Amino acid sequence: MKRRETFATFFASAVAAAVGMAPAKASSSRKTTSAINHGFHARMVAQPGKGDALVALLFEAPVFEHHDCKVFLVSRSKANPDVVFVTEGWVSEAAHAAFSGTDVAKSYLARFSPLVSEWTVSDEIPLGGKAELG
Repeated sequence: MKRRETFATFFASAVAAAVGMAPAKASSSRKTTSAINHGFHARMVAQPGKGDALVALLFEAPVFEHHDCKVFLVSRSKANPDVVFVTEGWVSEAAHAAFSGTDVAKSYLARFSPLVSEWTVSDEIPLGGKAELG
């Protein structure tokens, strides 16, 4: 299975689980209660021409294997391929902080410096939705 297909399956299952829905079934009444209690949406502007490298790095994120990270969605601006977005959802702020303090996370984040010229973050908690990627 390609990385993109794996991510699509992961994200759809994570969102479905977070909102208490079975991934294969749609419900007319959407639940908004969530196992996600901490999250954010980041907007990153890559150095000119480095958008592809930034996206590739994001798809290497160690959070794909971390059980406390329930949502990790990478998006890109259609108008400017050097603008990349990440939405993350975690079971708690403490879980995110604990992961962020690990050597693997610090090493991974250090690889962003040469690629990113600007980074802004907004306080958002993913509640649910739908993702059919790939």
